[in-house]
Amino acid sequence: MDPVIYHAHNMLRSEDLYFWRGLVVERGFPILELGCGTGRVLCRLMKDNYDVVGIDNDPKMIAYLQHIIPPQLSSLVQIVQGDMRTFDLGVQFPLIILPCNTLSTFDARDRQQIFQQVRKHLEPQGVFVFSIPNTLVLKDLPTEGEPDLEDEFKHPATHNPIEVYSSWEKKGNAITFRWQYLHMYPDGNTIEDEHVTTHYLDLPQAYVAELRASGLIPVSAFGDFDRQPFNPDSPYFILFAGLAAAA
Repeated sequence: MDPVIYHAHNMLRSEDLYFWRGLVVERGFPILELGCGTGRVLCRLMKDNYDVVGIDNDPKMIAYLQHIIPPQLSSLVQIVQGDMRTFDLGVQFPLIILPCNTLSTFDARDRQQIFQQVRKHLEPQGVFVFSIPNTLVLKDLPTEGEPDLEDEFKHPATHNPIEVYSSWEKKGNAITFRWQYLHMYPDGNTIEDEHVTTHYLDLPQAYVAELRASGLIPVSAFGDFDRQPFNPDSPYFILFAGLAAAA
């Protein structure tokens, strides 16, 4: 996936940024963001003058993120290419976040490894917060969703229009979302790109049990970024957790 197009598309989404920014006000910094990608959340926190460390395993996404960080803010940011299941920074943080629906793209075994690394990197009174789609809602979707026009935006460099079509397919305990990007040139040529993400449909209580097994204690759960209580119809499952001794 072209990181330029990926970033431009993701930057259309800003409805959760106030939530992550508010967490920093509450909990302090530096912040560790797992799965930072091209920096949709990280760049916002950086522009607020917060120290932030970002980890991602995709070298293209990391390279693009490093390219767009303004030189005057570079001292606030540390970008690490690494696997969130096995990373070791040797530092603890008051706030660790895993936004953007990323956690549910890992199966239960991988999530257990992630939670163990979170426990090692969390300060005694720190908090870990993740957001994922509400799998109860995803389970109720039809087996397939036909391609549908989801977004339109201009390429940041060429300023040509890009149309984004999304579809999904459920199979077993997973749902796969597919985004097709059509980059349209004035001469009639079209360049296609694609991004595919698979989310596991494990229920919220499975995440709670996995956290506890890793020495993390769930503190509160919300169903949206306004911190409304989680219920079966909520769009998201947002969970706060701390260390067992501090909870």
